[in-house]
Amino acid sequence: MVRNEKYGFTDLDDFETYKNSFGNLIPLEKWINAELQDKSLAHKQDEYKKSAIFYNQCFANSPEFLNFSKETIIEENRKFKEWAKDYFSIFLPKE
Repeated sequence: MVRNEKYGFTDLDDFETYKNSFGNLIPLEKWINAELQDKSLAHKQDEYKKSAIFYNQCFANSPEFLNFSKETIIEENRKFKEWAKDYFSIFLPKE
């Protein structure tokens, strides 16, 4: 059972809603993604540092990397979305 109060989740369903939301957003090289699969967050940190994608390196080097909570997941999702909008805008047609 997840200790919901400690991590900011109201219940197990709330946890399930957020648990993969950030990890599924991160753009990883195929070889890193294949190696990581369902490994722990602590193991993923070293592999994210090997990524050629600057955002992944910054995220992995963050002192907050292992602070897992609903609040940090929501904040990292927000930060990533802002980074992705800026980064991927160079590939989108200009209006």
